[in-house]
Amino acid sequence: MNEEIFNRAAQFPNEQGVVKITVGETKIEFHLDDLEKVKNEYNEKSRQDFLVSHLEYWADFVKYKFDCAINVIKIKNSKTPLITSDNPVSIRHINTNRFEGLYDPNAVITMPLDRSHFLEIHPNKYADGQTRINRLTHDQDYVVTTNKVTADGATNLLIAYKGDIESHFNLQEHYEDPVNGSKALAKAKIKFEKANECRERRSIVSFY
Repeated sequence: MNEEIFNRAAQFPNEQGVVKITVGETKIEFHLDDLEKVKNEYNEKSRQDFLVSHLEYWADFVKYKFDCAINVIKIKNSKTPLITSDNPVSIRHINTNRFEGLYDPNAVITMPLDRSHFLEIHPNKYADGQTRINRLTHDQDYVVTTNKVTADGATNLLIAYKGDIESHFNLQEHYEDPVNGSKALAKAKIKFEKANECRERRSIVSFY
């Protein structure tokens, strides 16, 4: 885009070969002989401005999530490893599993850390002003759901150790069987109810 703007402006120099343009709020004046130099300088400045703005934006987001509880999940079965992808961070509403904005108070942030550890950052809705890290252990039922989230979020690539991708697809196929899927769903409901009970107890303690 910037390339086109400068090239178009360069077609209308004054009698001295000087070009005057305004890009955004910036007024720029240069001689035709310096066209490539000016384009490079402007592109570099734009890149730096973008990085600064981007980092400031994420710094604000870190502050926003600072009081949220963090779970580090260890997978106890080494035969059911986690996978990752070229887009490993998932930000989604805890109930709908859809992205509903970076500052959604009901958003959970997750990502695989390695083939046996997974990160969860709880929604702001459950923040209680205490920054803590919970270390938990889960089984292959958890791996099935988290690997699916990772796979669904991939842009182009799934990334894993040798044999882990095959293990992932074999496990998914196993759970797609109606009998195995029903058993896993029943276990998941029990775990979900227990997790909600824990959240409610923490809210009551924090309130008093």
